[in-house]
Amino acid sequence: MLEFQCPNCKTILSIPEQFIGTTGQCRKCGKAITIDPDATHDTEKEAETFPTTRPPTLIAFHSEATGPSARKCNITELAGVKFDLNGRELDTFWSFADPGHLIPPRISQKTGITDEMIQGSPPSIDVVKRFVEWMGPHVILFSHHAHYDSKFLAATLLKEDLDPPSCLVVDVTRWARTLEVPVKEYRLRVILD
Repeated sequence: MLEFQCPNCKTILSIPEQFIGTTGQCRKCGKAITIDPDATHDTEKEAETFPTTRPPTLIAFHSEATGPSARKCNITELAGVKFDLNGRELDTFWSFADPGHLIPPRISQKTGITDEMIQGSPPSIDVVKRFVEWMGPHVILFSHHAHYDSKFLAATLLKEDLDPPSCLVVDVTRWARTLEVPVKEYRLRVILD
């Protein structure tokens, strides 16, 4: 698979190598694109340009949303904790967010977040923009469900035609499995204990 940046909306797309030189349609903006081998996104080069002059800030973060689809649903809560490389807590971020629509009862039951709790909260986009500003540059994000949390951050920004930040996101569950952490099950509470 190659990483290709859409020339129209700048979304990074994963494209099978056999499609180089063909014309298709961007999944995000829907405009026609030609998969040019010279325009493929070089993730190795990007990794080389990641600043190494100072250590990264580590951020453990979590989000809650009105459902599983980042296209149809919005963030209702976003939280993060900054750490240095020694594990010392540096700062925290937390906010409820107004998703712009009612929270389905099954989601309220699962997350514990109700419409009354988010009343008067800033819109999801404002909370995400504040979070990205709070993150700062040169960060590594850690999340128990990295795919879920990072897709909601990115989707919230992309809905407003804003580029998501470029940073490494580590899935804690996958990381624990790779390191073969000796636990009965790879659930966050069990891993933390």
